[in-house]
Parts: sequence; C-alpha cells; structure tokens
Amino acid sequence: MAVIDDFINALTDNTELRQSIQAATTAAQAVEIAAKAGFIVTESELLRVFKTK
Repeated sequence: MAVIDDFINALTDNTELRQSIQAATTAAQAVEIAAKAGFIVTESELLRVFKTK
C-alpha cells in the first residue's frame, strides 16, 4: 500500500490528525502535518486524493 493510502486510512482512525489536516490552509501545511505524523507525502498526492473525495 502506498504511503498516501496509509495516510488517508489514518485520517479515518485519528480524529486529531483529521482535524489538523482540515485546519490546514495550504497543501504545504497539510504535507508538514502529515510528515509530523510520520507520513511522507507530496502536495500533488494530497491534492489528487482530495480532489477525488
């Protein structure tokens, strides 16, 4: 499974992480939050995933 998929699954299970991502105002901030949680993803991966959700 790709890291981005693991990250999306973590958002389902981790309320604090989900709230932090929802509060992010830029993709760069979301990438930083993800990295602090142990998920190394790119802005383009996040944008692609969240456009389809």
